[in-house]
Amino acid sequence: LTAILEEVWGANRIITELLDYARLKAPVIESVSVLELVEQAIESAAPPEKILVERQLEPELFVLVDARQARDAIASVLRNACEAMPGGGRLVVAATGGEGEVLVAVEDSGPGLTREALKGLFEPLVTSKPLGLGLGLATARLLLENQRGSIRAATQRGGGARFEIRLPLAPATELR
Repeated sequence: LTAILEEVWGANRIITELLDYARLKAPVIESVSVLELVEQAIESAAPPEKILVERQLEPELFVLVDARQARDAIASVLRNACEAMPGGGRLVVAATGGEGEVLVAVEDSGPGLTREALKGLFEPLVTSKPLGLGLGLATARLLLENQRGSIRAATQRGGGARFEIRLPLAPATELR
């Protein structure tokens, strides 16, 4: 029964990822707290206990995004980071405000990304994982670009990967 439930969960995840990629909906833009957005994404990604999640978030940051789409995109990046550290590690999520945008950075202590992996990282159906579909980061990129955001990735010196997500900063007049 446990094996059946695990297979059903896996099949459901595959179908959901395919549908999310194929049916990109128009965003419902609203002012959203970055703190709430990141916390919901972390909860959705459900990092295992062996991964230490460190938050470095500026308070009182708000972005103009579709909350669900932005959360799903960030959660996908977080899940990817967790999968890069199967034996555990450190996951840092930082957010800072800048000129008209908020930078949400996700850094892991995994092995990092090869040049080859970086080339096709956000392309659909390209994956280095034996059971991966190659839709997680491709969908994340689509969701972010759908609301005037962006994402890029890099390998850090000494190991680990860094993903930088940029989202439109909410002007003070838009704060809820």
